[in-house]
Amino acid sequence: METFYQILGVDEKADPKDIKKAYRKLALKHHPDRGGDDATFKKIGRAYDVLSDKNKRKIYDTKGEEGLKDFEQGSNDIDPTEIFANLFQQQQHNKNDMKLHVVIPVQVTLDEIFTGCKKIVEYERIIDCDSCDGIGSIDKNSYICDKCDGTGFITITRQIGPMTQRGRAPCTHCNGTGKKIPENLICKDCDGKGSKSIKDTQEIEIPKGAVTNHQILVEGRGNHIDGQTGNLVVVVQELPHEDYKRMGDNLLYNKEILLADALCGIEFTLNFLNDITILIRSKIVINPSKTYKVIGYGIDGGDLYIEFDVIFPNKSQITPALKRSLKKYLIPEDREAEDTAGLKTATLLELDDEELSGFHPNFNEGGMPAGAQQVPCAQQ
Repeated sequence: METFYQILGVDEKADPKDIKKAYRKLALKHHPDRGGDDATFKKIGRAYDVLSDKNKRKIYDTKGEEGLKDFEQGSNDIDPTEIFANLFQQQQHNKNDMKLHVVIPVQVTLDEIFTGCKKIVEYERIIDCDSCDGIGSIDKNSYICDKCDGTGFITITRQIGPMTQRGRAPCTHCNGTGKKIPENLICKDCDGKGSKSIKDTQEIEIPKGAVTNHQILVEGRGNHIDGQTGNLVVVVQELPHEDYKRMGDNLLYNKEILLADALCGIEFTLNFLNDITILIRSKIVINPSKTYKVIGYGIDGGDLYIEFDVIFPNKSQITPALKRSLKKYLIPEDREAEDTAGLKTATLLELDDEELSGFHPNFNEGGMPAGAQQVPCAQQ
């Protein structure tokens, strides 16, 4: 005898999502309206009813189907058609909810995020046509498609060898809507759809410290379809800043300074967010390999981090007298001299701008001198 897991074709450790997916596939395949076997359809529905219920599944796993008798005592017989309908109605309901909501992005600068701000967004939404009260006909009457009797589906018969198979297909006369308005009664404002698109505006408040993909919900400002109203969902998109890089609630800034400033201390003004000017002072030696912090100047309680690029003097600025002074004060007196006797001398050269841009001009993409060819590997 097949277990409920075998009937649905799932493993005994299958999660609810896999069970629902397996049931949906089998129910569609064996539904009586599609030419399926009624007994098989009922068996599939029974298996899904048990395995989709956490309590029933637990009893079934430990005591089998016999153990379910006491648990289900007094309950009504399971209608497999109702199970099938409920599942697909729930899926359709979720799809309709998504159609009601309008989701739009709004671009926000770092300056605006720093303090929070208000913005006006423009968007389009769908509403019931007021000319025909959302029905689609100028006389405001509903018209059922006479080809499918308002179901949106028609019954089709297929001849497969010696057998005949009956099934359902979307009605082409009404495009599966179940409605067919006479041409002379179609509402001109909505082309018989019962709804139309309008342009709208809404003021929204961007909270201080908002991040990219932060969602702002405005209830009742989405689509209005069939008497139901959805929401407007505004999604924050932060624009990159020219000077500051955001890292959570912290900011990162890059500053160029002279070598003298790095060694002797520095004082400089910083054009901060929202046209705020900050005076930065430092009496410590600045190490370009380290990152420094200004407390409280980030986003919403974060900090400002500063990385320094030290600009070194060029050759013409280092006079013999300056060089002697630098050696005197910066090179430790107790530094031991290296023994260089008998060593070959190699000169360190500075690259010019041409050599620094892109690939080295004297080497090809393979790292070989220009004009040289690489020897291909021997084929085995």
